[in-house]
Amino acid sequence: MFVPKGEHTYKVYEQGNAIRKTIDYGDYWLKESDYIRLKNFSIKAGDILISCAGTIGEIFQIPSNYYNGVINQALLKLTLNSDIIDSQYFKWMFTSLINTLREHSIGSAIKNLASIKFLKYEVPMLLPPLSEQQRIVEAIESALEKVDEYAESYNRLEQLDKEFPDKLKKSILQYAMQGKLVDQDPNDESVEVLLEKIRAEKQKLFDEGKIKKKDLEISIVSQGDDNSYYEEVPYEIPKSWEWVRFSTLVEIVRGGSPRPIKDYLTSEVDGINWIKIGDTEKGEKYINNVKEKIKKSGLNKTRFVKKGTFLLTNSMSFGRPYILNVDGAIHDGWLAISNYENSLNRDYLFYILSSNVVYSQFLSLISGAVVKNLNSDKVASILIPLPPLSEQTRIVDKIEQSFNIIDALI
Repeated sequence: MFVPKGEHTYKVYEQGNAIRKTIDYGDYWLKESDYIRLKNFSIKAGDILISCAGTIGEIFQIPSNYYNGVINQALLKLTLNSDIIDSQYFKWMFTSLINTLREHSIGSAIKNLASIKFLKYEVPMLLPPLSEQQRIVEAIESALEKVDEYAESYNRLEQLDKEFPDKLKKSILQYAMQGKLVDQDPNDESVEVLLEKIRAEKQKLFDEGKIKKKDLEISIVSQGDDNSYYEEVPYEIPKSWEWVRFSTLVEIVRGGSPRPIKDYLTSEVDGINWIKIGDTEKGEKYINNVKEKIKKSGLNKTRFVKKGTFLLTNSMSFGRPYILNVDGAIHDGWLAISNYENSLNRDYLFYILSSNVVYSQFLSLISGAVVKNLNSDKVASILIPLPPLSEQTRIVDKIEQSFNIIDALI
C-alpha cells in the first residue's frame, strides 16, 4: 500500500506529526488511487490534528505549506468554523481541557481518546464572541512573554547559584594570594632569610653534583628605591613578600611514555601504578587511585614519582594541579613538581597553582600557540608571590576554613 515519496504521492500523517508539531515527521506515502479512496480522511491548511492514542491530546494546526495527504487511525482531525471560533483560542481552550480528556480516556495498556460523541456532547467549551476570543489570545500571549522572561531570569539565577560557590572560592584564593586574607606578622621569619636558606641548599646540592650551575640562580623581582618593580608583576603584594621565579623554589620535570603503551600495560600485582589524567576528578586535590599498571620494564622510558609529588597537567586541560597520594609512573601529559618542601607549604603550593594569578600566566605563555601545551621551561618562568613560611600556614588555614563554610552552605 505504501510507496516511496514521489511527484504524485500523498503523505500519511501520524501521531508523531501532532506530538512534534511538524509536517515533516514520518515517511509513509500513498499513491493517488489510495488517496482518493481515503479522501474522507484528507487534510487541508488550518485543520487541527489531535493525537488520540498513547500520548493523548497533543494538537497541531496544519500550515499553508503542507503536503496533501490523509490522517491515520491515531489522529483526530478537526476543521474549525473560522466565523465563530479563532484557531488560537481553540488551541488554548483545548489545552486547558487535556486533563478532562485523559481522565475519560479508554483502554488499559494503551490509552485512547474518548469517543467522538463524548467530545461533541460531554466536553464543555466556552465560546465567547470572536472579538473577545482574540482579546483573550492576545492577553495569554502577552502573559506568556512575561512567563518566558521570568523563566529566563530564573534559569540565569539558577546558573548563578551553581557558579557562585566556585566563583567565591576563586575570589578567596585571589584575596589570599594578594596578602589580604590574613594579617602579616612582623615576628615571622622573613622571606629574605628563607631565600638565603634556599640559596645555601642549592649550593650544597651543586657541590654534591646533584644540580647544574644554572640551577643555582635565585630569581626574584627586585624593587627600586621608589618601591617600583624592575619588571612587570601581576599586582602589588605586602612588603614582607617577594615575587619569585617558580624555578627558584621547585624542580620541574616532564613525564614520559613507553610506546606502544599497550605492550607495557599489565594486571600483575607488582606492576607500577600508571598515573593518567583520567585518574583525576576536576576540582579534586589528590590522586588517590589509578586504574592501570605498567610493567617494570617500562620504567626506563617513563618517570617514576613518589607520593607527595605535585602533578600539573601540561596539555588539553592544562594547568590543573594535583597532589599524589600514591607512588607511580607518569606519562608525558604531566609535569612533576618536587623539592618544594624547604620553601613552600604543600597546601599553599596547591592553592597558588589553583589560583588565577598562575593560570593567567599560563594562558599568556601559550597565547597564539596552535597546540596548547605547557613545557617545564614555561612553568618554571612564572612568578609566584612568596610569603614567609609561617604566614603560608596561616593562609592555608584561613582558606580551608572559608572553603568549609562555603561547602556547608551548598
